[in-house]
Amino acid sequence: ESASPACSLEDLDLGFRVFKVSSSNFLPSYFQVYTLSQDMLSALEGNIKSDRSDLDLLFECVLDWHLPLSCPFKTVTVAGHQVYDYNDGDLLACFETEVGESFVHALAQRELKPLRVVMRDSCFQDSASKINLSELFKTLLPEVQLRVL
Repeated sequence: ESASPACSLEDLDLGFRVFKVSSSNFLPSYFQVYTLSQDMLSALEGNIKSDRSDLDLLFECVLDWHLPLSCPFKTVTVAGHQVYDYNDGDLLACFETEVGESFVHALAQRELKPLRVVMRDSCFQDSASKINLSELFKTLLPEVQLRVL
């Protein structure tokens, strides 16, 4: 009598991650002045390649901060925003748009404070909101390393 498998191959958790080496997640942003033209400005608004996922960005940040790739991560909701929590607060990454002050206040109220936070540059409405949010981080979470992609 043949035994049927308890779970399908899609549900099988082998307990490890597989990574492949790829090019950077970021678009080239260093140009010689004489090569720039006015029509290139709209292409320079974003600095992240369009085919990259949030997980691509998360693991590039993990590597940049020299964190071990073997740590667990989960998706949590903070102030209505999807956040990747890497190794229970070693790194929190939010790549959504329009992240405001309520997000920083919610992080400050968490029992387990993060060590590092990373967000996309496009989550800020303008330069003033970026500065205000950075200063709010310094006030409410001075021990947190903040990085903006």
